[in-house]
Amino acid sequence: MRLNWTNVVIICKIDLKNNIMKVIYILLLDILCLLPACIRAQHFQTNDATWLTQKFDDFNSLNEVTEWTNGYDWGDINNGLECNKDSNVTCQSGWLTLKAEKLVNPITCNTNLYYYRSGAVHSKFSYKYGYWEINAKMPIGYGFWPAFWVFGANASQCWWNEIDINEPSGEISESGLHTGFNYVWVDPSISCDSGLSAGITKTYVGLISDPHKYAVLWEPNRLTWFYDNKQIKTIHDPVFTPNHSIKTLINFAIDPWFTPKPATVFPAEFKADYLRISQLDLDCNTASTICTYNGLSSNKLRKSYTMGGSGCNTIIDIGVENPFWATDFILLQENTTVNRVTGGGGYALFYTTACPN
Repeated sequence: MRLNWTNVVIICKIDLKNNIMKVIYILLLDILCLLPACIRAQHFQTNDATWLTQKFDDFNSLNEVTEWTNGYDWGDINNGLECNKDSNVTCQSGWLTLKAEKLVNPITCNTNLYYYRSGAVHSKFSYKYGYWEINAKMPIGYGFWPAFWVFGANASQCWWNEIDINEPSGEISESGLHTGFNYVWVDPSISCDSGLSAGITKTYVGLISDPHKYAVLWEPNRLTWFYDNKQIKTIHDPVFTPNHSIKTLINFAIDPWFTPKPATVFPAEFKADYLRISQLDLDCNTASTICTYNGLSSNKLRKSYTMGGSGCNTIIDIGVENPFWATDFILLQENTTVNRVTGGGGYALFYTTACPN
């Protein structure tokens, strides 16, 4: 095996069904190959024919007829110190804006008094598995609890799941240099009240008031978080990773555990430029052999990819960035060269995942 440039991450043959690595040709440059996710890249994008854009909202306006509803699925309050009102949700110059205010006179929500008013929206649409991305400016201030997350409920099973894609809670929001990522679930086999959590990871991201991309890749048994297209955290959990369709939420809460300090400035805004939800184009039963590569119209998720072999060219040129996704394995045959076309700026990205049926 020979590769003519250094941007390939890992190439190996792996039997995902039996969790056994069989035949190995590995270039380990940036990451460690961990079963059952052998081939992972350090950055990620969905703007190629491998992916289907299921939802894109540029927030020039808020479609409350078919797309969004103000507040939460269960009303105007969650577990924060704020009451959410329609007036605090606006679309201005292509940005969805959620404004949090501190009130002199409290307002009543669900018979309780609230000294903070803010905004939240949840989607009428729901999806199972895929890539969620938002470009957002987050508020800075102790006690602020903005969040971009997905949530789903099944009342008949007393079961809910959530993935917190971006959540700089109370004390994390004070410096404006960190954010948090989390996922929470309830196990119906235990009881409706037994919650388990992966915990929030405090991650340095740079000034959160600047626009940044926050994203999660939700696969069967695995969650991977991204910040500005860079992979920052992966959790592999075959038991508790959400596995049913769930809705999207964007909200600006006030943290009840880390309440605002006197120096916390109000009003404050959480602004989102767009939301993109993408899913892999699926062809999970096809085993593909790449003999020559002139740029596939779609590198769908396939059963396997074999590059080279009997009857194939010994040199396979790749001139642009190309991802390959497989459910079973990706194999570079012996004596086959993957070659970067001069001036093409290309490299290959190799991923394995289960077929998200």
